[in-house]
Amino acid sequence: MAETEAERTACEQRERDAEDARRRQAEAARTAALDAYEAKHADVHAAAIAVLNIKVLVPVVLDRVANNYTRWRALFLVVLGKYALTDHVLNDVVNANRAAWVQMDCTVLTWIYGTINADLQQSTMLKNPNARVAWLHLEDEFLGQRESRALLLSAEFRTVKQGSTSITDFCRRLETMPATLRDFGDPVGDRTLVLTLL
Repeated sequence: MAETEAERTACEQRERDAEDARRRQAEAARTAALDAYEAKHADVHAAAIAVLNIKVLVPVVLDRVANNYTRWRALFLVVLGKYALTDHVLNDVVNANRAAWVQMDCTVLTWIYGTINADLQQSTMLKNPNARVAWLHLEDEFLGQRESRALLLSAEFRTVKQGSTSITDFCRRLETMPATLRDFGDPVGDRTLVLTLL
């Protein structure tokens, strides 16, 4: 009986040791992959850090009143793609123990703050975020409560009048509303758009 207990304990210890070895090996592989990624993108990340005025690359200031989240998001993702930084806003993985990752995350967060209006900036800063948390906060601000927002915007879209605005501004407004409705999961067909315009 004692041998069986000793054998079971030894077996459990070997399993723990093997699991620890696998964990160390996976961590070493992850570290090597991150080192290779950082080395591969060092030049482009240095260029990203050198961007002094993000508004040149993202000329849209995100604003609740303008309801321009779709445009802002599209432009912002293009810039992040250009500098190989999309993971900072689209991926939940945080590499806070890596100085290069932290520096690039601060760069992306600075860009976010530089392209949103003061009210959004205030509410985002209260979250004490990294870039991903800030991105999700802004996404929730504009796309949260989709059903009720879609209902209100759909009613506004179907009753919109040109009034004293120019035809160009009216058409631009009609263009942005269906894009926002599409983001809310309530797409507007071309036929409905044309009929609303007429």
